[in-house]
Amino acid sequence: MNTVTKADLVKTIAAEFGYSKTEARASVDAFFEALTEAIVEGNRIEARGFGAFTVKHSNAKAGARNPKTGERVYVPARRKVAFKPGRILREALSKPVEEQPQQAEDAQQQAQTPAQSNGNHTDHQHQATVHTNGETHTQSQPTVSNV
Repeated sequence: MNTVTKADLVKTIAAEFGYSKTEARASVDAFFEALTEAIVEGNRIEARGFGAFTVKHSNAKAGARNPKTGERVYVPARRKVAFKPGRILREALSKPVEEQPQQAEDAQQQAQTPAQSNGNHTDHQHQATVHTNGETHTQSQPTVSNV
């Protein structure tokens, strides 16, 4: 899994819309400034299909404990930002994950290397239970073990 940085977003916007990097950076910065300002003011930000940012409040509590002394520590009330994915994003994330070509190649090489080292191996089928959208499926996955 990779991290997409603000610089990556600038490159994407510049390439997609034909902007210079300076123009794209200004657009991305303006977007994040507006987003931050709205959230700090306590506003809900909704992008249909993508999701919604909301501000949630947590009450003050004496729930934390100093691990060295055992003394209760007061935690003040604060605001937190929460993100709830929209329908389109939720559906995209619920699709089964497919292996990337490099990951599949690496896994194949790892499976072959031990078996080739001594020439003795047996092939087995491993049953994996997968839960998707409330349904349960069983998948067979080949495994290689040295004997």
